[in-house]
Amino acid sequence: MNRTNATRLIVALLLTLGLSIGLVTVNAGAIWRSYLPLVVRPNINQGGGSNLQISVGAGYTDVSPKQIVRTSDNRIYIAASDCNAYPCISTSQTLRMYRATTTGVPGGFTRADSSHEPSGVAGWAIAVDSSNTIHVAWTDRTASASRIDRLRYTTFNTATNTWGTTETLEGALNVATGSGGQGIQSVALALDANGIPHVVYLKNATRRMFYRNHVGGSWSAATQIDDTTNMYTGNQQAWHPNLAFDPVGRILAIWERGTSNDTADGTIFSRVRSEAGVWGASVAVSSSGGALTSIDQSTSIVITPDGTYHTTYINASTTHSQKVIRYRYSTDQGATWNANDPAGGTIATHNPSLGYANGKLRIYGHGVPDSSNHGNDLYYFEGTGDAASWGSWTKFIAGANLDSSVNVRWSQNFNNFPNTIDIVYWGDAYPNLLFAGSQ
Repeated sequence: MNRTNATRLIVALLLTLGLSIGLVTVNAGAIWRSYLPLVVRPNINQGGGSNLQISVGAGYTDVSPKQIVRTSDNRIYIAASDCNAYPCISTSQTLRMYRATTTGVPGGFTRADSSHEPSGVAGWAIAVDSSNTIHVAWTDRTASASRIDRLRYTTFNTATNTWGTTETLEGALNVATGSGGQGIQSVALALDANGIPHVVYLKNATRRMFYRNHVGGSWSAATQIDDTTNMYTGNQQAWHPNLAFDPVGRILAIWERGTSNDTADGTIFSRVRSEAGVWGASVAVSSSGGALTSIDQSTSIVITPDGTYHTTYINASTTHSQKVIRYRYSTDQGATWNANDPAGGTIATHNPSLGYANGKLRIYGHGVPDSSNHGNDLYYFEGTGDAASWGSWTKFIAGANLDSSVNVRWSQNFNNFPNTIDIVYWGDAYPNLLFAGSQ
């Protein structure tokens, strides 16, 4: 994604034709690199009659927490933070709610109730319930370039297109991000079958993963999910917390354990909460040290109607062209995980993302990273998942500035119009510009 834990310096010239030319210098671990972002708006080639380049507005998305929903009256809403300059750690950043101007395939988007947008946003997630109320959880900073301070929650009313009253669930998270912002996925949200929000998030200076729910009309106490004995040693910490419900109401939680950005020492773990509210044991999804610890990592989840759990991530390589896609699935409610890497585990990307529609599972990503760790175009693998064969690595959007995270609409509950594919992605020149696709 061309984002690191060092300040990204951008000098851009905005021309009347929408071009942006500037030198970007990035510290990627111990590797410095420079390149010229040539366009602010990606050069998109469309095919098959699908509208895959719908301009949304300023902003970016991440891969694991859900940030796009569709209401029961068939209208898309997207939540996104703006980012004018990397690493996106300013309190001036706001969480925007973009509303499609039309139902079905959007004709465009408008920014709703901008005067009441949450500010200082660090990470965020949304979900829609049966009444078309959008639930929003996010973390924020109270000072620019500081640690993540608070876990917050509100709702967004799609009848009046207004933000609700904000609740502060925790006011002293004290989460260190290594001066990072974009790519530090710090919170995820899912609704149970009754429309009750459940969240997982990062907390404490040592950065651990915690869980809360709103069952019974009030927020539960925080429960540490990654509390298995000897889970962490040295400076290991939690990355990219995520959760999803399965068809019978279990919660699958997934996270990564690792040290610092762009280090080949990560391990993906899962843990399942029963319908009765009891957490089982933590289970390794990847091999030990088999995942890259990185802001470019994924804990994307899909759980298909047959109850199979699916996740994807990238392997533990710091060589740009060898950050290959891994796919794991579980047919026994997360007790064990099986491998079926597409293309034999030979295709590299950042932030692989899962989507499911029309009985097909897709893994989305951008093109293979080059020597500067930058990938062009957007691609997907398609198949039915499990042990079945994958299709080819298929380009579906072409653009030189699409080294970004693809956020894909999916949820177990209130997944309106489940056979419509909706995605959101962004141009990686700064300020970031957001685009949506629907087919």
